[in-house]
Amino acid sequence: MNFKNRGILRALTLIVASFGVAASALAQTTEEERNALQEAERQRAIARTIAENQRQLTLYDSRGRELSEIGETELYNFPQLSPDLSLISAVKIDLQDEMSDIVIIDVETGEPTQITQSGPRESVGTPVWSPDSTELAYVALRGSRFNIYRRRADGTGEAEIVYQHDGGPIILADWSLDGRYLSFSASDLSGGRLMTLDLEGDGTPVVVAQSDSMMTGPRFSPDGKYLSFVSDRTGRIEYFVTPSTPAPDGETELHQITTEGGFGLGNWEADDGKFYYIGNERQVMAIDVGTSDGFTFSEPYPVFTLPDRVPAGGGGPLVTMSRYGDRLIMALPPRDELMQITVLDREGNEVGRIGEPGEYFQPSFSPDGSGVLTIRRDPEVGTVDIWIFDVESGEGTPVTQTVDIDEASPVWMPDGTHVAYSYFDEDFSQIYRKRADGSGEQEFLFRYTPGAFITLMDVSDDGRYLTFDSFGFVVTVPLTGGDPAAREPIDLMREEFEVSVPRFSPDGRHVAYTYNESGRQEVFVTGFDPETGMAADGERLKVSADGTIGGISWREDGRELYYVSENLDTEALDDVRVRAVAIATEPALRAEEPRTLFTLTLPAAGNPSQWQNASADGERFLFALPAE
Repeated sequence: MNFKNRGILRALTLIVASFGVAASALAQTTEEERNALQEAERQRAIARTIAENQRQLTLYDSRGRELSEIGETELYNFPQLSPDLSLISAVKIDLQDEMSDIVIIDVETGEPTQITQSGPRESVGTPVWSPDSTELAYVALRGSRFNIYRRRADGTGEAEIVYQHDGGPIILADWSLDGRYLSFSASDLSGGRLMTLDLEGDGTPVVVAQSDSMMTGPRFSPDGKYLSFVSDRTGRIEYFVTPSTPAPDGETELHQITTEGGFGLGNWEADDGKFYYIGNERQVMAIDVGTSDGFTFSEPYPVFTLPDRVPAGGGGPLVTMSRYGDRLIMALPPRDELMQITVLDREGNEVGRIGEPGEYFQPSFSPDGSGVLTIRRDPEVGTVDIWIFDVESGEGTPVTQTVDIDEASPVWMPDGTHVAYSYFDEDFSQIYRKRADGSGEQEFLFRYTPGAFITLMDVSDDGRYLTFDSFGFVVTVPLTGGDPAAREPIDLMREEFEVSVPRFSPDGRHVAYTYNESGRQEVFVTGFDPETGMAADGERLKVSADGTIGGISWREDGRELYYVSENLDTEALDDVRVRAVAIATEPALRAEEPRTLFTLTLPAAGNPSQWQNASADGERFLFALPAE
């Protein structure tokens, strides 16, 4: 599971889009039946996504004290306080039509007013306030173009196009205090550009600075002389300042004002000579700055720590500060419910709890059943790391301890002494392994195509292959050769429909996976050729019934397979069934009808496709359940 905020709209759109299927006739189902299944799955996915990602607008003062919760919970992104503190603008996401719009919320009453009207698959983003609080500027995708508009905040009158962009996405960041200029950024394969737009000019933006590195979030200093921005030019996200007009000689004046990283766009206080940003450990940081005689700045210092509900690295578009630094508005998830790693038997009876209550995701048994691998979020500092818990004593040991990286999708290595995991670092998804006791350094295993996200799923029992999925197809990687950077991915399966969640059988001759040719995800088993790293020619066998949400595990003898499905006998989205299927591979691949072992109610948290709930002998099952 990846907790780092990369833009809710993009993530949610991908979740919904992943349920799309190609239009072709199938022998098993008619087109009408397939479409009905697809729509039912889509609606449940939408409902589940809303439950997992809804946000509460919450107002804080400049010392981190909560003042009020505003309005109802919604899928909000990029909240912005008006300069007079009476209104909040935010992007509200509509998953039904895969679009977003801007709403204005009254701080006093919580009443929302929608001021844009997107069509299906259209979107808006990054609204910024005029200095007098009467207008908003925003970016909108209309047709195939990204345009910048301005409109009255009360929704009256027509929206005015002030700039039409010919390229890819742009991010609007600020409106100068004199009301004359907008600042925004654009990026493509060549790097990033910071631009300003004179609202009294001819509609042509000025490129202030450009780089082959990422540059975004240009914010005006109060006097308009400088722009702050964030960039990864040093290898991590840092804050920089540059003049707001291009240098005549082409030599850009550049000041790096942070060295320990941070998140969000940053904020100049309008009249007190300070610059604020969110640090790596959820601290609101301040820098004393001056612009009267060139640019001067102090060392950063902490002001206060954000509440626990803001994950480390999750500030970004969910937390913004007022122009005068006296208020923060945050789009926060509902208050967390403490969980505990819980052991159930084959009838669903609780037989034990492991570790202290906390925030846990994706627990799985070690090969010998003595340990539990899990993702743990620290509620005190918001960091996400991989932990191992001893089943007998309940004692926990961190495998990773990082502030600015969220490790994801951990799996056991076959010998039980190491774990493998992935994370997205700047431009690449990478896979590492580390000793399960947390000692030593992590070992680099593989780096995937730039810009592509992956979900690590399994390692074969002989240790020869790891496997992951990436947006609709599955991949294996042979763990051979002395140079991990030279390892080449192999398409395990790339089909007409979406393939995901690959799990190797214990003997390494078969692989289970999910496939949505019927309009919903079902579990299939097919042969695996360890010589080629690809699916073997032969029969593909559907072994599930009524769909799956994940949780695929094999019994250690390969004769039983487990998965988790939604309980379609109830309307509740959090009721699931743990199911078992008897499997035989000789003389031919065959499976019995699935049977339900037990049902239970689960909280809407984590990524079920990554669950591996069953013990090796199939007698125990792990879930993160509400603490007693």
